[in-house]
Amino acid sequence: MREVIFDKGARVIKSPWLRIAEAAAYCGISRKMFEERAGQVPHGGNSRTRIYHVKVLDRWLEGLLDVPFDPPPVKRRQRTFRSRPEEDEKFTLVNPVTGKVH
Repeated sequence: MREVIFDKGARVIKSPWLRIAEAAAYCGISRKMFEERAGQVPHGGNSRTRIYHVKVLDRWLEGLLDVPFDPPPVKRRQRTFRSRPEEDEKFTLVNPVTGKVH
C-alpha cells in the first residue's frame, strides 16, 4: 500500500496503485528486471505512466496469472568460427595493384 502525504502530514492518502519503481520494489526485483518480466501484466495508466495494483502483483507473484513470473530463457546466438585452411590446400595471394603472385 502506498502512502501519499500532503500538507506536512496533515493529510495522508493510502493507495493500492504503485508506479513502476514502487512495483519493482514491492516484488523484490530491480526496475530493469521488472520491466522485462512484467510486460504482459495487467496495469492501469497510459503508455507513459503505468501503474500496477497490489492485488494483481500478488496474483502474478503467486503464479495465478497467465503471465509467468520467470519468462523462458532467451536463446543466445552461438558464435560461429571460421574454419582454418587445411595444410594440404595451397593458397595463392595476388597483389591487385602489381599482379604479383606470392
